[in-house]
Amino acid sequence: MKKITIKGHEEGVLTDSALMIGSFDGVHLGHKAIADTLIALSRQKGLKPYALTFEPHPRLVLGNNIKLLTTHYEKFMLLSKLELDGVVYVDFNRQIADMSYADFVEQFIVKALGAKLVVVGYDHHFGRGREGNPERLTELGKLMGFDVKVVQPIKIGEKTIKSNTIRELVEYGDIAEANAMLGHLYLISGITVKGKGLGEQIGYPTANIKVPEEKLLPLNGVYAAMVGVNDNFPDMPAVVYIGTAPTVSGKKKMVEVHIFDFEGKLYGTRLNIGLVDFIRVEREFCSTEVLRAQIENDIERAKQIINRHIKKEPAHKTI
Repeated sequence: MKKITIKGHEEGVLTDSALMIGSFDGVHLGHKAIADTLIALSRQKGLKPYALTFEPHPRLVLGNNIKLLTTHYEKFMLLSKLELDGVVYVDFNRQIADMSYADFVEQFIVKALGAKLVVVGYDHHFGRGREGNPERLTELGKLMGFDVKVVQPIKIGEKTIKSNTIRELVEYGDIAEANAMLGHLYLISGITVKGKGLGEQIGYPTANIKVPEEKLLPLNGVYAAMVGVNDNFPDMPAVVYIGTAPTVSGKKKMVEVHIFDFEGKLYGTRLNIGLVDFIRVEREFCSTEVLRAQIENDIERAKQIINRHIKKEPAHKTI
């Protein structure tokens, strides 16, 4: 899938495009509804569907204290599962943040990307002071020659699916409910780095993952998970520990993965972890022997959870 970055002064980067616009943090079921609408209308109109998003996330540029559901890599990985022609990234900065919504539309949507159709969510805002909204976008579309389709909220029960809601669920370790709103496993991707080697010493070797600073990690504890190597989606069962390792006087939050029945070297590779469900909270153990016994219990519990997950999911679904 194509990956394009624009700064705002380009013209004619795309022609006859159809765009879904947003930050798409999490690439959740609400975002998928927008993508499904975009793709269906694109086929009817003979247009090329693209996601238009922002890097870095606008709230990071504006100084908001936010942790992201999806890093740049994870977002592209998830968007690549949709039937899009590509993803366009706006190289977001203060200058773009200060643009009026009308100037943003003219420079990016019309001149740079040649959009004939724009699909947004019901709560999409853009431009200086978030003055742009679906109603104003529709008005500009009539003036500048593109159609606008607004997708209404997607709900699970009484709860509207929103990135902020999912962030709260992840922070509290409620991974099963977060996954239900995401429509996929909560993804944590990072490069394996050298650890202390304690896991291997006690018979359960782990890979230590370096996670980008902006990534939202869940409540400290142990999770059942699936893991993919390099650019592969999670497909191998595993148990994941997230925390500070108090038993060995750790201080810095870490992510450690034990992949069941895996043989081989992982140092320097990228691991894509899909959290399936929470197992237990982090706690300190009086000895490594007690820790080893607990890990055995964690692995058995993880296998039970993963087996139920695999039975629920269609055979073709990998995340």
